[in-house]
Amino acid sequence: MSPRRDSGGRAGHTLPELAVALLLAGIVGAAVLGLLISSTQAVRQLVARSDQAEVRRTVSALLHEELSVGVAGRDWRVDGERAVRLRAFRGYARICSDDGATLTVAWRGQRLPDPTRDSVLVLAADGRWHAVDLAWEGAPPEPARCGHLAEEGIFSERAGGWRLSGAMPEAPLLLRTFEQGRYSLEDGAFRYRQGTGGRQPLTPELVAAASRLSAVSVGGEGGRGGLGGPAGQGALEVELHLLVPQGMGGIRVPPAYPDRWIVRGDPAGPQGRPWP
Repeated sequence: MSPRRDSGGRAGHTLPELAVALLLAGIVGAAVLGLLISSTQAVRQLVARSDQAEVRRTVSALLHEELSVGVAGRDWRVDGERAVRLRAFRGYARICSDDGATLTVAWRGQRLPDPTRDSVLVLAADGRWHAVDLAWEGAPPEPARCGHLAEEGIFSERAGGWRLSGAMPEAPLLLRTFEQGRYSLEDGAFRYRQGTGGRQPLTPELVAAASRLSAVSVGGEGGRGGLGGPAGQGALEVELHLLVPQGMGGIRVPPAYPDRWIVRGDPAGPQGRPWP
């Protein structure tokens, strides 16, 4: 007898055939799902490594930029085990004229001078720096006395009027504006606090509690320790432990090997920039 056919003339599927088809579909689906999971994990690992690299770059670049134009013990010092306090220099100016009340200056810097947050270091003829307050900033009384203003993009010179409060040295040569700042590796992130304000995070919260900032001495026979002096130049040792971002398998694990490097605080050193 021939197999029984339906009204359309096609033979019906048997149960074993359906089972085989379902098994093959399951195998293909599992393979596709495995590839998707593997790709997702690879993307997450890439994002995690990128976030960690960004934290390293931010910590290294900012500390180097700030400390390389200052002197350890005078312009910056370590505050505990995880922070550094500093004069954060934001610009400098040459003096064009002085009418007894207001200085006409040609200045350049990262931002506009701000009397509410900035102080000024004054370089005297004896080579010493004297700290005074910036009491007022506005239009220069004698802009023509500045002569030609250097043009260097965003760091071009601009004429301005400054009034300073404090004991001014005789025959001042140069002015440097700065704000009181504090960088720290605290509460899971690299943070900055201007003056007595709140601590602002500069990176994602990937900094582990084992991270440290330590004052060291380099370049002399005395080796490490202290803030420099005759034995060597003052420097900052950074020990940075980074966490795996949240969402990576629900685990936050510090890497086995922390990053560690030295930031020199000597403006004339090989990593520093000469003072203006």
